[in-house]
Amino acid sequence: MQLNGLNKDALEQLLQNDVKSHRDLVYRINNTDKYKFLLNYIKATPYSRSFFENANTDYMYAKLKKELQDVVYTLGDEHFSLEEKVLNFLEYIRLNGMYESVGEKAAALSQDAINIALLGKGVCNSQSRFLELLLIASNEEANILRIRGLEESQDVSSEHQVTVVKFDKDKFYFLDPTVYNGKLSSIHYKLSDENFYNGKPNELYDFYASEEKINESRKTVYKYLIERYNIKGISEQLHMEDLTDLEKQATIITYLESILVPTTEKVNFRSILLDGKEIEVSKALELFFYANDIEFAPIFGKPKYNCMFLVKIDDKEAVINPPTLFSKEENKDTISKKWIAIRQPNEEFKTIDQLNENYDGQKIIERCRENIKLFHKNRGIEI
Repeated sequence: MQLNGLNKDALEQLLQNDVKSHRDLVYRINNTDKYKFLLNYIKATPYSRSFFENANTDYMYAKLKKELQDVVYTLGDEHFSLEEKVLNFLEYIRLNGMYESVGEKAAALSQDAINIALLGKGVCNSQSRFLELLLIASNEEANILRIRGLEESQDVSSEHQVTVVKFDKDKFYFLDPTVYNGKLSSIHYKLSDENFYNGKPNELYDFYASEEKINESRKTVYKYLIERYNIKGISEQLHMEDLTDLEKQATIITYLESILVPTTEKVNFRSILLDGKEIEVSKALELFFYANDIEFAPIFGKPKYNCMFLVKIDDKEAVINPPTLFSKEENKDTISKKWIAIRQPNEEFKTIDQLNENYDGQKIIERCRENIKLFHKNRGIEI
């Protein structure tokens, strides 16, 4: 599939500029002292190391263009309305991309669209630029816009970047893929004129979408990513269909534990590696739950990695809290002993470590770990 783009030359230039910026970053990493304290982070995984060492612009350009083609072909072709494209792309970035897990000190490494597109993580510049590329590649008019973050005191707290897309009748709407966390309210939040450097443009509008439309797009993106990462196939090989509710939860969690991205320091949240891309643990849970017909209700929080899930265990409500599910320290005691909380007859939730008379959570995890080791061994992978 050829990329469309209202202006092919402009799109090509944006792609070239992005990979050149990445090339320059690789040069600076290798030739300045600025990034020395982040070298362990850069080399945390083979894929991360190759990403931050690859200065071949032709190769990286081809990979970035292929990513755009694949996503636009599935989530942004002519069969989708502009509203549907916007929601599909926002959900795609939410599920398949994440903010820098080590926070602002790695922000200098995460500014380009290629970061969120290929490595799977990036700050607001990266996310808004990637959304801009997706929209332009799907034959829409879009650009990026710098805004100011304001405290209640009206003091400027930070600079921020959003994406602007043109709807019909010359109306422009701003979109914020960094703030979008899956909740309706995160799509159409209000910005005052003071948020903009030169006053809010008169033609700029707040984008609005319904909960129903968001849910439709979410399912579309679920299906795309589940197929892309062969999550159904992995689940079948783990014999998920034969397991109880509790065993399913434990099997998914221990599998994610086995593919956690190593961390060399404390992080904000943990991520896994699927097909060379880092994916936040809570987003991986969403995909595995949906792929295995596990009933769940996400409880979206702010920031967007702060997400919990309501699930069912033996017809009882239970809660999984991904941000605290795995240790955020240096790869020790990975799974929390309180990995799930189950509602009791008195309506209180009790974590599984307090319910040994009914559920021996640690033994279930240990048994699942042995099964996961065997699963990887059968595939020729030692963990």
